[in-house]
Amino acid sequence: MECFYHESTPAVGACRSCGRGVCRECVQQSPGGIACSADCRARIDNMAALVASATAEQKPPARADYRPVLLMLLLGVTFVGLLTRPYALGLFCLVFGLLSLIYRLIQNWRAKKQHTA
Repeated sequence: MECFYHESTPAVGACRSCGRGVCRECVQQSPGGIACSADCRARIDNMAALVASATAEQKPPARADYRPVLLMLLLGVTFVGLLTRPYALGLFCLVFGLLSLIYRLIQNWRAKKQHTA
């Protein structure tokens, strides 16, 4: 790769902003990387500041909630267990409906409890 501004001079790197080749004479060091001009250096510095502020404001990930997975596993086991019975579909629908209703009531109760706290 050759320098964008000095075509006969080999480049030592590429501008982080625009990708142009830059020789030792033209290179402008920035905390965010190599720049070929003052405009590109300003863009690189702005992007580095934006990334730093976004990283600082980032919240830790929420803990995974395994209750829906356990509910689906319980429903799956119930469904498989009821397949041998002639009234299986109706019973499964009843069990599924009751468990879904109980789960949703618990979720609503927890949401109200957190909202008032």
